[in-house]
Amino acid sequence: MNDLERIALQFIADQYGVTLRELTVGQIDDFIGQERENPIRKKEAKKELLKEKETENLINTSLVQNPSKSFKSAVLPTEKDLANEFEGLWKKYPRKQGKKDALRHYIAARKKDVSLQTISDGLDAYNAYLIRNEIGSGYIKLGSSWFCEWSWDDDYSQDFTKSKRGYRQNLSDERALEIAEAVLNGNEDLT
Repeated sequence: MNDLERIALQFIADQYGVTLRELTVGQIDDFIGQERENPIRKKEAKKELLKEKETENLINTSLVQNPSKSFKSAVLPTEKDLANEFEGLWKKYPRKQGKKDALRHYIAARKKDVSLQTISDGLDAYNAYLIRNEIGSGYIKLGSSWFCEWSWDDDYSQDFTKSKRGYRQNLSDERALEIAEAVLNGNEDLT
């Protein structure tokens, strides 16, 4: 018996209020006969079953994503609430250009289950990165770009140092030793 047959038999057993083992061939034949005679009932039952599954999936998804919250509080905030959340973030953003687009991308991200905390933490990390590396205002992303690119997911732990040609990434100690040894040995291919 395949899964589909098992599900169908379980459905029939549920209709008669018996377990799958107690289900008789006569009950199965009766049920199939009734369903063939009444296609409207079949469609209604199918729609009801789909609605129940959708509701159950919504509840389960919400409770899994927010286990400490009840179903009602697990529902996404309204766009007005999201706009208010965004205003708090926008106050912290260093280059305030493209606010309308930034808000649109923020709302889209929040609707895709990105938490306010994740975005706020990413923005704090970006601001700290800018300060640590003394990044000039011309090199700071526009607000619309930062939100559009989901830049809160970026890694801001790498620091950069100034060189004659602008900024370059700091090398790891191992890589720096490797290059130093190559230069000392006359092999400049590694640099």
